[in-house]
Amino acid sequence: MKKACVISLGLTALFGLVLLWEGGIVIALLLAISLLLAVGYTAGPIPLAYKGLGDLFVFVFFGPIACLSCYYLQTGSISFACNTVGIALGSLSTAILAVNNIRDIEEDKKAGKQTLAVRFGIHFGKVEYITLLAIPALITLIIGREKPLCLLSLGYLIPSWNVAQKVLFTKDAEQLNNCLAKTGLLLFVYTILFCLGWILS
Repeated sequence: MKKACVISLGLTALFGLVLLWEGGIVIALLLAISLLLAVGYTAGPIPLAYKGLGDLFVFVFFGPIACLSCYYLQTGSISFACNTVGIALGSLSTAILAVNNIRDIEEDKKAGKQTLAVRFGIHFGKVEYITLLAIPALITLIIGREKPLCLLSLGYLIPSWNVAQKVLFTKDAEQLNNCLAKTGLLLFVYTILFCLGWILS
């Protein structure tokens, strides 16, 4: 596992160097911070996942930071709208982690891993999950005032209803595994529909 992590981080750094030609110091800093946090997520003196900080950093780095850095690489500027969309994507990315934390709550307690579900209970974890699923819809309604076809992305709510019900009411690990995979699919569906709506608006 350690070898796989080292190889993965090495490849990330290598491919990241290519982006430095375009993004300069800003991308260099983001790359360095991202690699540091990737290592610090479960390792180092203050492992983020074990301190209940995993959700925050997944939200920030898989949401606003990811969107803004991609936008900056292509335009050389930043955008408020792009940051807003990043909040939606960060929410769905964090929802994947939330399902994982709900599923593993008992094992995490034994391992001393203080996820938010462990710290505040499984009911909190489920409320967190539902909230994270709802946030993209609110973001879409806001952006939809200027980009009406982005409202197409609200289509993600249809399959999310089924997934949310299972997360709320099941305790079966296998079903939660399935919910984890389907939450990842919700992220994919939302992103595709939103991008399509943005391009066509």
